[in-house]
Amino acid sequence: MSEKNKGEQLREELLMNPKNLTETMSEEELKAAYDFCEGYKTFLDAAKTEHEAVLAAIALLEKAGY
Repeated sequence: MSEKNKGEQLREELLMNPKNLTETMSEEELKAAYDFCEGYKTFLDAAKTEHEAVLAAIALLEKAGY
């Protein structure tokens, strides 16, 4: 049953086969993404409302020298 019928072949050609991006990323890219996510999660935790988001953004900008 290793041979595929026309329907199965057509299915492979036409339908999308989604893959998780982490399956295609290198270890360095994956680590960089996770490192970025940690900072973003910290920002989201501090910025629960619009007002808090502005205050957190100002603090980040001042820390960066702006």
